[in-house]
Amino acid sequence: MNIRAAYEHVPEIERYIRTVKERVRSIATTLQFKIYWPRLIVQMVYNCVLVEQFSSQRCHTCNNKPKNNNDRAKDNIHQT
Repeated sequence: MNIRAAYEHVPEIERYIRTVKERVRSIATTLQFKIYWPRLIVQMVYNCVLVEQFSSQRCHTCNNKPKNNNDRAKDNIHQT
């Protein structure tokens, strides 16, 4: 966790906010509404944040691939 002062630049957070804004704009351009209701905007932002969090969690677990049967057999041979 990076602790910063109130006036300091935090590039990770700014990049995250920019990504969410881009995704909301891309969803908004595909919809055929002339006026967006506040509840619709809230749901678009919520959806984008949820997808972003899921994709970042998935990337952290990519290195922990489940072992297939061949790997388990090799582990059993080395343990005995």
